[in-house]
Amino acid sequence: MILGQLSGGFIAHGIAYLEMPPEYPGYLCATDPLQPENLNITCAPQANAAFPEVTLFICPKPTFEKNPDVLAFEVDLEESPANLINLYTHLDLMCKPKKATAFVAMAVFAGSAIGCLFVPRLGDLLGRKPIFCIALAVQAPLLGSITFLKSLKIIYAACFVFGICVIGRMACGFLLMMELVPTKNQAAVGAGLMVAEGSV
Repeated sequence: MILGQLSGGFIAHGIAYLEMPPEYPGYLCATDPLQPENLNITCAPQANAAFPEVTLFICPKPTFEKNPDVLAFEVDLEESPANLINLYTHLDLMCKPKKATAFVAMAVFAGSAIGCLFVPRLGDLLGRKPIFCIALAVQAPLLGSITFLKSLKIIYAACFVFGICVIGRMACGFLLMMELVPTKNQAAVGAGLMVAEGSV
């Protein structure tokens, strides 16, 4: 039960890491047409006066400066432990307005807020176990779409529905678990869940 409840926690609680941009400049570029895989030039999507020597790479939006000599770029993982391959880099959010990044977390929290309005009541009417199991079943393809797809609209929709699943897992799952254990063990089981939640 606890593993099921926390199965989406690494996404729900890790939104800040999923949206975190690399530390500037944060990227390596390839500029040699004979060796496009040779990523050895420090580069960034935007100019920064403190780093005048940094090469700027191509972004699809005209609001950023462009360098036609850059053939490829990737995150510089060795420069800083804060540089991650996450949704920010997977979806090329460095090339999009800041609101595009903010909408990812906003979609999850909006889904959770709206889910609070009806999911617990559905648990009362239909039973907590069906709602808990449906939330677990629905979140699996959502996590897959968030991980592998690159369409922002699909990602926003998946994050919104995922937020609803968070309420199904946690609210209905917690009440179901409390109903399944003897009263004398409820405090210990509830504490175990909170420890596991904090560990995630």
